[in-house]
Amino acid sequence: MVKPPGFEVALAVCRFQFEFRGTGESLVENIRAHVGRAGGELTGSATSGSFTLSTPVGAFRGGYTISGQTIFLEVADKPFFVPCGAIEARLAAYIKEST
Repeated sequence: MVKPPGFEVALAVCRFQFEFRGTGESLVENIRAHVGRAGGELTGSATSGSFTLSTPVGAFRGGYTISGQTIFLEVADKPFFVPCGAIEARLAAYIKEST
């Protein structure tokens, strides 16, 4: 398919927010460990950052911000066939394990 000049294909984006207990610092450090064990990288602080993760089904990339006891996550790039609901379930499990 030929794209007209100036036509951009939008990236698939998933947005989530989760409540957590504890501190932002401890949450980020625990998630950093989970992502690292999976072969990815999480960079940032207790208030914001980004993550990348390469998997057999494709790469994931996104960012996070923390405000109070809520973490806001945005997946900016993901394999097309991986639904946002599956990502949300995996992230919810990481958050639950990390608090």
